[in-house]
Amino acid sequence: CTPHQPGAWWTADERAPVTALHGRGFVDATVTASGIIARRIGEPALYFLSFAELRERGVGGAFSPVYISDLGNILMVERRILNYSVVLTCAGGLVELDVSGLPESTTETARVEIESGLGVVGRIDGGAFAITAGTPVPWGLDAVSPAVLIGSRNQTLRDLPKALDQAPADTLPGP
Repeated sequence: CTPHQPGAWWTADERAPVTALHGRGFVDATVTASGIIARRIGEPALYFLSFAELRERGVGGAFSPVYISDLGNILMVERRILNYSVVLTCAGGLVELDVSGLPESTTETARVEIESGLGVVGRIDGGAFAITAGTPVPWGLDAVSPAVLIGSRNQTLRDLPKALDQAPADTLPGP
């Protein structure tokens, strides 16, 4: 992770025009099995746009809210879906969602309530979390540090606080 203003772009293929989703207010877009999920700056909602809608109307289609965080604004969306789950970094903590039932169903499977500015960038298959840290601001995390891997094989989001406690302090990300 490097410091930057959040943004997201979409293209249907390597020959199609590229469209700035952030021009419509959507950032941290991640592709799922059935469409795109994205957050809007300063909102606690996660939005979804189906591939069918994309084919019919392009990125001008209607993004629909599929999850509202009670942990405050969503500051970051994990960069890829892993086993039909995604981690959202919210103002008040981390939330893992099962997105296999999109758009009809999005289920919260785990949460870690923290206010430290830690964010989940991604995970490696069957392994650790890529964690960054930054200063929470209305548009996301500012002054993010390079991501580090925390945890071990088959750990879940619920295991993350213990893995963070056991990690040497000099290996943890910090703004």
